[in-house]
Amino acid sequence: MLHWSCSCAFVFRFVTFLCVGGLLTRKFPAPHALPLGFIAETVSHDSAVSAVFAPNPRGNSSMLLLVSKDEGVRVLENPDESKESMVVLDLANREFLCVNGERGLQAIAVHPKFNVQEGNYWIYLFYTEFKQLCMLGREHEDKTVGPRNIVARFQMDPDTLMIDEGSKEEIWASTPGYGRNHNGGAMAFGADGKLWITMGDNNDVESVQDLKNTLGTIIRVNPEDGSVPHDNPFSQKNGYKSYLCSQFGGRVPPHAPADAVCGEIFAYGFRNPFRISMDPTVTDKVMFTIQDVGQDTWEEISEGGTNYAGRNYGWPTAEGVCEQGSVSACPMPQDPNVVEPFHWYMHRDRNISTGFQGGCVTAGVFVPEGIWPSNYKYLFADFTFKEVYLLLKRRQRECRNCIPPLPGTKNSTFYRSPQTNQDFTDLNAGRITDLFFGPFGETQALYLVQGGDDTVIRIRYTGSLKSPPVADFLVPEQNLEVGEVIQFEKRSTDEDRGNLTFEWNFGDGSISNEKNPLHFYEAPGQYRVTLTVIDEVDQAQQRSQTIIVGELPNATIVSPALGDEFEVGQEIILQGYALDSLGNNISDSQIEWEVQQHHADHYHPFMSRTNSTDFVLDPAPGPEDFFAANNSFLRVIMYATDSYGLTAEVYQDVKPKIVMIEADSFPSGMVITVHGWKITTPLTFASWANLDVPLEANDQPPFIFSHWNNTNGDKITTKRRIFKVPTSYSNRPLINAVFCIDSAFEHNCTKLQVECCSGTCVNDKCGLPGNS
Repeated sequence: MLHWSCSCAFVFRFVTFLCVGGLLTRKFPAPHALPLGFIAETVSHDSAVSAVFAPNPRGNSSMLLLVSKDEGVRVLENPDESKESMVVLDLANREFLCVNGERGLQAIAVHPKFNVQEGNYWIYLFYTEFKQLCMLGREHEDKTVGPRNIVARFQMDPDTLMIDEGSKEEIWASTPGYGRNHNGGAMAFGADGKLWITMGDNNDVESVQDLKNTLGTIIRVNPEDGSVPHDNPFSQKNGYKSYLCSQFGGRVPPHAPADAVCGEIFAYGFRNPFRISMDPTVTDKVMFTIQDVGQDTWEEISEGGTNYAGRNYGWPTAEGVCEQGSVSACPMPQDPNVVEPFHWYMHRDRNISTGFQGGCVTAGVFVPEGIWPSNYKYLFADFTFKEVYLLLKRRQRECRNCIPPLPGTKNSTFYRSPQTNQDFTDLNAGRITDLFFGPFGETQALYLVQGGDDTVIRIRYTGSLKSPPVADFLVPEQNLEVGEVIQFEKRSTDEDRGNLTFEWNFGDGSISNEKNPLHFYEAPGQYRVTLTVIDEVDQAQQRSQTIIVGELPNATIVSPALGDEFEVGQEIILQGYALDSLGNNISDSQIEWEVQQHHADHYHPFMSRTNSTDFVLDPAPGPEDFFAANNSFLRVIMYATDSYGLTAEVYQDVKPKIVMIEADSFPSGMVITVHGWKITTPLTFASWANLDVPLEANDQPPFIFSHWNNTNGDKITTKRRIFKVPTSYSNRPLINAVFCIDSAFEHNCTKLQVECCSGTCVNDKCGLPGNS
């Protein structure tokens, strides 16, 4: 659990940066925003979304295991000293993973008795299984047969460290998904020895509160075989008609009684619990925090574990401590089983015309006792803001009934990623997906996993009152030729004005200790140049950038063309060609395509890099939510690589066909739900052509829902319906919900000009038939 002091405190595969049409240059921004006494260091450049330390069977040290969304597992045997890694499980370009959207490899865990118990070298992976047509997305997937998220364990060879794919044992499998996002994907061993797993709603919010499936849940299973522990809250021992739904396709079996539930569920009501963080100080029970990614308004962090068995965390009714999407409708829960978060914060730039711009809590971590100053208790990261925050207790700030409500906690910036968004394809550079503490020398350090170039960062406490130096350098902003002498210019600084030592590594085996060295390259290629700057107290900082020697290929996207628009479900043809610097055609095997679904200032992976010169993307997606219709589009990226390994990338943005829709009701001023968002009529909003928009209208006494007026004149009497956005129309599409007054309410039907639900309006009152 969180223990606070009263003292003040200091304050998805990610794309590697490449260049098109000339020399790649990057001007590094300000250094990591860290308090004095801390230093940040690059541990790895390898693509990763999560990582874990494990005892090294080949020595007395610890090794760092990295998982990449669509590649596999790598190991760094000596992360204290070297960035060198090797692939120990290669899953790239094979029918093992489904990697479209946010699917793919998500998390890794190591058995608590790994390398301790004889023969125990079990590595656990959370991933989305490959399924034929899984790239087609939700419009072509049935909820009963879509891809499932799998937890499986594999044996590692203690001599080679290779993970044996043939040793795979499937431990648990989720409910099939038809959405590409919100997989959850956290996995950790608790103090009870059980395996705890998180599962997101998979964009199926209607199923989250139903215990007959495992969407939007915390799962707890026995790690040897995935069976249900007897003390799970919904187990048969506790009187429930429960099933291990993992064995029945992710749901209770068809023959099950009406009140059957999934026994592996420990808690429910989550949107996208991306990471959980175990409290290492609690050993007599399990306690962890849950970082549950919000929708458009709030981000939240909640407590979970032994004390929260069977509890409901509120989604989709609640977001933060408010009703979904609201900052003012925030009633206290009436159901004592509902858990509210202990920390929540609102998205920034909340603007109804542009959508919600910022906020995505991803990871959290407890600071081990005794290694940092005592006021450091808990840290968490936000993907959108590229920052790590120190969470501070502020009882005097707590105001649950304020508008907006305020928690008794406050976040203060601890670390800020220096990576910028200058790379047009890698807007996720610097966005943090995992946080954890791990060994460093005789102590521990904080490790964070992020997108972009420097993918794993170590932050350690030195106690030094001297600021670490800033490593930075420039290279000429023109094309480089083979044999051309390059003047490297250092831009490094030291606030303490001390003497600095410089170590240059030019990426071709050459090094230098000069401040501003000269260097030339003997062959075309991409070279990573790394500058390490060391001050008088041995604090080192490092910067790298990749330079291009030789002429890049000339890549051209033929389709989609500039100005093309797409409809939801439409086939989009990806077609292009490329020539090398000599004018020769680049082979099909050297051309790749990637598609990103951009939303506000970030993107969601839609299609991972795929080899082909001609590719049919089917189907085109819909927006993530109601507001995303205003600020989302597809970015199609083409990569072409020549025989020297020089890669050019070009892109084409494809906008959706926007359709403006009028939402109204009779009478006006009623609340209806459109695409999961409550609106008050009348309202005109943007949507995408051919999108299936979920609608819902509920009774609002004295007004009772009667029917929907369909555009063709038909009446639809179900409260929930799907509205298909037309692709062509003469008049603006209209959604109209009609309400009536029930005779039980004493209201003037004449004055309100609303029909009676039963009988007719006589003498200003609704009367039953025959009594008028």
